[in-house]
Amino acid sequence: MRINTPDYVSTTNPCKVCGPLGVSMAIKGIENAMSIMHGSQGCATYIRRYMISHFKEPLDIASSSFNESTAIFGGKSNLEAAIGNVNIKYKPELIAVAPTCLSDTIGDDVKSYCRECAKESSAELIPIKMPSYTGAHLDGFYAAVKSVVEGKSKTDEGIQKVNLFPSMISPADLRYLRTMVNAFYSDSMILPDYSSTLDGEIWGEYLPIAPGGTPLKKISAAHLAEYSISFSPFLRNEISAGAYLEQSHQVRHYSLMPPVGVRGTDEFLDLLGEKSGKDIPEFYNRERARLIDAYADCHKYTFGKKAVVYGDADFVAAICSFLDEVGINPLICASGSPFNNFKEYISNCLENIEPEIIEDDVDFKSLEKLMEDREIDFMIGNSKGYPLARKKNIPLVRCGFPVHDRVGGPRFLHVGYGGALNLLDNIVNTLLTRKQDESTIGYSYL
Repeated sequence: MRINTPDYVSTTNPCKVCGPLGVSMAIKGIENAMSIMHGSQGCATYIRRYMISHFKEPLDIASSSFNESTAIFGGKSNLEAAIGNVNIKYKPELIAVAPTCLSDTIGDDVKSYCRECAKESSAELIPIKMPSYTGAHLDGFYAAVKSVVEGKSKTDEGIQKVNLFPSMISPADLRYLRTMVNAFYSDSMILPDYSSTLDGEIWGEYLPIAPGGTPLKKISAAHLAEYSISFSPFLRNEISAGAYLEQSHQVRHYSLMPPVGVRGTDEFLDLLGEKSGKDIPEFYNRERARLIDAYADCHKYTFGKKAVVYGDADFVAAICSFLDEVGINPLICASGSPFNNFKEYISNCLENIEPEIIEDDVDFKSLEKLMEDREIDFMIGNSKGYPLARKKNIPLVRCGFPVHDRVGGPRFLHVGYGGALNLLDNIVNTLLTRKQDESTIGYSYL
């Protein structure tokens, strides 16, 4: 359903973040790597502040620092200086250079600049193939992963059996996925892995680059793995690392639904078991049984409730699949940026319920119009939806990225049976809180 909005033609409070931010997050999940935003200093500062607010961790993002003359005559000399400064101050082994809107506008050729600067750089330079004006943070995230896998120097020695390319999930999710994969393989790669770089321990002194991340030697060996797994089945091939490895190096690629809830987690574990020849560990069988028991316990609270789900496409698909399992109707499913076959993506995640509205390229003003005259029990998504939830007096279940107005965003678990149980508790308790608050007598026993 596409609504007409004749009263305004511009985006108002976008339901997304920019592509270069997604690049920065992905690069933070790579061992001893740094990113440079090729554009104005404000872009790097905005991204840095935005990520610090969510992750509550110190981080640096470099910039080529465009000025007025650079915006007219090009930023090659600025990028050369930025690469030199990053090499001196941070001593990274890999530098990823991403264009911002300003450098895209004037047509700077980042790839050729990096090729010329590589002779003087002690770090390997990777240009990120990502037009800033198209898509959003998720596109930048995937484009960074694919560009690094494609551009990183290759090794002749195979290290891992399987490559795992997750979506933009929380550090807690990454740790959970690693545990699941390790139950079947001792030699695997998760890219990116910011589970410690963006959710680490307290430091005795400031470290220019946080320790941790996907080892560079594993990225160099990605083309020698037996197969790859990703969790975005409708992702465009031009920004899919798994599709690139399959097309260029014959590494079999399995693109699964996001592993959130019973169905998605079952599919993921079944594939790992089939490919490894191992049985699913009893731990996960019992965790699954506890989750289904919790579904039954909470069904009287969840059945028939109606929700608005918003965020990036992979997040919305994952949450809708989970809501469908517990009897909640994802009445409105909204992605903030255009996404290939978004309606088909959402429909494939559902078995029991058909949403009224599935819409991509939505901002919060248009989302508000979609919500008019509809009975909605709660919204679920990131903190950017809080002003709308407050205006509509609708409870907001915060999860995904970004979460600015609560602590614990990096520790929120979404994936696997454990993540589904966490989501269930959070949603049901939100509904119970609303029921208590609206009661004239209050309930102390529910």
